[in-house]
Amino acid sequence: MKAIITADLHWGAKSPSVLLEELNETLMKDLENMSELDAFIIAGDIFDSRQWLSSDVVDVAMEWFFRLQDLVYTKLNGFIVLIKGTRNHDGDQLKLVYKILQDRIPNSIYLCDSVREIGVVSNDDEETTDILCIPEEYISDQDLYYKDYFNKKYDLVIGHGMIDKIWYAKDDKDKYGSTSILSAPVFELDKLLDIGKYVYFGHVHVHKRYKERFQYIGPISSWDFGNTHAGYIYLDYCPDTKSIREEKYIKNTKAPKFQTKSISIQEEISLEDFNNKIYEMVEQAHLENVSKLKIVVNLYPNVPNFKVLKDYINNMIGTTDFLTISLNTDIVVDNEKINTSSDSVENIKPIVTDDDLVPAIKDFISRKLNKDRDEETIRKYIGDD
Repeated sequence: MKAIITADLHWGAKSPSVLLEELNETLMKDLENMSELDAFIIAGDIFDSRQWLSSDVVDVAMEWFFRLQDLVYTKLNGFIVLIKGTRNHDGDQLKLVYKILQDRIPNSIYLCDSVREIGVVSNDDEETTDILCIPEEYISDQDLYYKDYFNKKYDLVIGHGMIDKIWYAKDDKDKYGSTSILSAPVFELDKLLDIGKYVYFGHVHVHKRYKERFQYIGPISSWDFGNTHAGYIYLDYCPDTKSIREEKYIKNTKAPKFQTKSISIQEEISLEDFNNKIYEMVEQAHLENVSKLKIVVNLYPNVPNFKVLKDYINNMIGTTDFLTISLNTDIVVDNEKINTSSDSVENIKPIVTDDDLVPAIKDFISRKLNKDRDEETIRKYIGDD
């Protein structure tokens, strides 16, 4: 079975015409060059928010879907699978997308707005590839709801949502929210790997592998500093041997590149030298074809000219089309925050930074869960495997 697995298109997060151009120059060209494809799967968050049918976002998105349908079904003899994502992104609008596409070319598309099993028959294989599709659903008794499915075995499990490997909560009950508002489940990674030979999920905006057989696909494009990856997965799976013939992550080379850099000031520095450091970082970003750069200045309170630097950097803080500067003076010492009015401090521990997974997860927690988790806590929970 040959498939392309994507996730998190987020139509509406940025200019739809810009996203369309990106997809046409990358993904769609790849489809045009293929001779066969059994399934094209989108693992949730196809839209960024609820959209009017008459909006430019829907107009451009449907233009893309029509071309996708023609390529996947008419040219390559495959079908499309839409898996519903987060309620504040996809909502119920995928039903309308499905109806339009199904009316246009019958039997060319599956909609998974509730958990669903799909069997894929390929000319390359004797056996059927059994797939469990898990959309993000909001249910009261999750163990009972998934019980029948989690007692079976599947070749692939493809879904949208969080896994316990990267869940951050005060205690387990936080996973399920309050009694009045149903929350999406947080799946146990080991259980998913027990029922699925290979597991692919959307939702987290990085491409990340856990325990070899689980992958977060990551978004297909980028639109803010939380997106460190942009691309999709090509998979050639053999159900006869329960093994992967070929798998590759294909980068969206046309996606904007958002880069976050940090500079730590732990000793006295002149304003001129500080400006030169910022200038060097900006010049390097231009050489690397960065679209937007964020510089986080970690200013240690034991620096002799701390107050002068702090006032100067505060006056610089802001955002231009290319550069964003922010100031961090919340330095951690023995797990306690330093009072930045202090003249001196000992045993300062540097802030842990990471240009990949940790900032993306921190941003996700802040935006989606309205909680603040420091990077050291995040690292403690996710490990480094």
